[in-house]
Parts: sequence; C-alpha cells; structure tokens
Amino acid sequence: MSFAHLVFSFIFLWTSSVWAGADLEKLEAIYIQKIINYIDWPQADGEDFVIAVEGQDELFNHLEDVFRTPVRGKTVRIMRYDRKGSVAPARILCLFTSRDKIPSQSGVLVITQRDKGIPDGAVINFVLEEGKLRFDINNSEAQRREIRINARLLKLARSIK
Repeated sequence: MSFAHLVFSFIFLWTSSVWAGADLEKLEAIYIQKIINYIDWPQADGEDFVIAVEGQDELFNHLEDVFRTPVRGKTVRIMRYDRKGSVAPARILCLFTSRDKIPSQSGVLVITQRDKGIPDGAVINFVLEEGKLRFDINNSEAQRREIRINARLLKLARSIK
C-alpha cells in the first residue's frame, strides 16, 4: 500500500468518524472532492468541470466552498439540476433527494444517498453506517457509463456491485 493511499484512507476514516454527526453535507462535499482524484472520465469537451446537484442547498453551498480551486486544471462549476433539462455538461450528478429514475447519460458519475443499497443507475451511493459516512460502488454501472474507478478507491468502498 502506497503512502498516498494510506493518507487517503486515513482522511476518509478520520473525517467520517469526526464529522458525520456534525455536518453530513460538508463531509459529503469533502468525499466528492477526494473521490474525483480516483475517477477517469471519457474525453470531455468544455473548460469547466461541472457538478450538478438536485435540491440539497447545504450540499450545494459546501461544494462551492470545497471547490474554490481548479480540479485537473479545470475550473469547477456547481450547478442546480431540476430533472427538467439535460444532465450535460455535468461530469458528476448528485441525486440525494429524488427517488425518480436516474438519467443514463454516458460519462456522468451519479452519486446518491440511500439507506437501502445502491439504486439502479447510480455509480456511488453514500450511506451512514454506525454514525460514519461510507460509500458503495456500482462498478459495472461505472463501466457502462465509460467511467473508470481506480482500484484504490474500490478498496475503500463498503461494498462493490
């Protein structure tokens, strides 16, 4: 195990233990920031790295705070998603409130938050377990969406589908 992987693991475990009860949305924003470094998307056009958020004003605000600096040389833009329009140009779609069908657009990493397992169409699902924030990964859905997840992130998942 590399030093970087140990540090990444420690950050996930420490922050989930300390912050889960205090400010879940802030912790989710930090997880998303860390997860991005372990994901490879298909070639995408545009200059911005877009994260679309449905509802969740607190998460939206924390994402804006966390992503004040560029990611992979691109400016990060947080936008609202209302299900009426296209997911484009988003690379990440956070669907934490709706239980509707998940859009199936290729190249979009869909993150959900469900207590009863990862829903069809989601790639990552956040879940609170014994007061700690954990995540499940649907790697077959990621592959279908042409997204590659680094093995280091897969090792940190609570479960892999």
